[in-house]
Amino acid sequence: MELRILGHSVDWERCCSLIGKSFIHENLKLTGEETYLGKTVQRFEGEVDSEKWSVLWSEKDQLAVSVISENAVRVAKTELKEIFELKDQPWDRLRARGYRTVPYTELADNDTDPEMKLIMRRLGMKCSHKGCGPVCFTPQP
Repeated sequence: MELRILGHSVDWERCCSLIGKSFIHENLKLTGEETYLGKTVQRFEGEVDSEKWSVLWSEKDQLAVSVISENAVRVAKTELKEIFELKDQPWDRLRARGYRTVPYTELADNDTDPEMKLIMRRLGMKCSHKGCGPVCFTPQP
């Protein structure tokens, strides 16, 4: 809702996966199935803008579990290393090490909190208004 108020649309497909299913179906061809992290996944391959792509797609989870793109200069590879059912969530172990969940809305609502300021600075969020402090989400006119 806050993004909508600011006039930003959200591409949920891009937010949920490194690569969207529409990109895969529009640009790559299904070349087979294999097992990845104990699950059956589909392999898609093809070339887009002089880059060779190889993607392992989990239909069950609706996300890419491996993405490899290669061009004349570099090879980029991103892989999912762990996946858990929600009932088997690993997040308690992170909380035990001192991590905590910070909802996105907390950033805007608590922009004077020192911890929120640190997070916002790390995200590259800065303010150009006078008197707002080092970070601010107030839309520019």
